[in-house]
Amino acid sequence: AVVSTQSTGTKTKQAVTLMKAFGAYDDVEIAKESRKVRTGVGKIRNRRHTMRKGPLVIYKEDNGITQAFRNQPGVTLLNVTRLNLLHLAPDGHLGRISNWTEPAFK
Repeated sequence: AVVSTQSTGTKTKQAVTLMKAFGAYDDVEIAKESRKVRTGVGKIRNRRHTMRKGPLVIYKEDNGITQAFRNQPGVTLLNVTRLNLLHLAPDGHLGRISNWTEPAFK
């Protein structure tokens, strides 16, 4: 989905309504519920919890977008210059929901 930068705003409430409008908030809820305690010794080494990846938000200029989306579990924010295949298809699984801002898409 392509999002205009004016509609995102800097508030988390605006970001949540935007994700709900595109139908991507279901993945945020799934990622939130998937938080589990890791098995093995990783618990002792400050890697206690594992969580599923959620939607990806790709932007060109940060005009408060990172502040709006940073408190949502599973959501990854990424500048378009740092985009790579591991972010688009984590663990080799295609089909991650990606939301693009208009300047990043151009």
